[in-house]
Amino acid sequence: MTDLKDVLVEASEESLREIIRNAESYLGAQLTSALAANQRSISFSSLLMAALVLISGAGGSVIFGTHRDLYLAWTAFGVSFGLLLAIAVSIWSFSPKEFWFVGNSPDRWVADIEARKPLKESLAEQASHYAEMIETNNETWKRDATRLKTSVVIAWSSLALGVGSIGYHLFWQSVGH
Repeated sequence: MTDLKDVLVEASEESLREIIRNAESYLGAQLTSALAANQRSISFSSLLMAALVLISGAGGSVIFGTHRDLYLAWTAFGVSFGLLLAIAVSIWSFSPKEFWFVGNSPDRWVADIEARKPLKESLAEQASHYAEMIETNNETWKRDATRLKTSVVIAWSSLALGVGSIGYHLFWQSVGH
């Protein structure tokens, strides 16, 4: 398989500069989108935390209040555990990770300058490196999206099981069992 740099070095310097400009634009857009995705995960985590406090509090009030119902309390604590797990997965989706930014450090050019490498070859290497960065960012983004979706599934499943359990409990109470 041919290395991308070896293919790109055949392009004109003008073409290489355009390729790099487009890659930098793409990397910038990836960063903007990744920040928005992180904000969604943070907001979702905050919403889950509020629900966790509410449901845990309801479970506690059912234990310590005037109408004690251990079944409802344990159901609330089970749902709370599910929400806690969903929060952990959601936080995992926006925690710091490997993500490439546009540009590079000037000290990365020293070896090329010292070796008197032609600019066209250096630009081809830079464009090839940008392609790798874009691919790594895409993989990171996909992985984090899967984590957030998993968090949503865990949260909704916990809530659905809790509602179903409470409905079951209330049904059997109403028919006298």
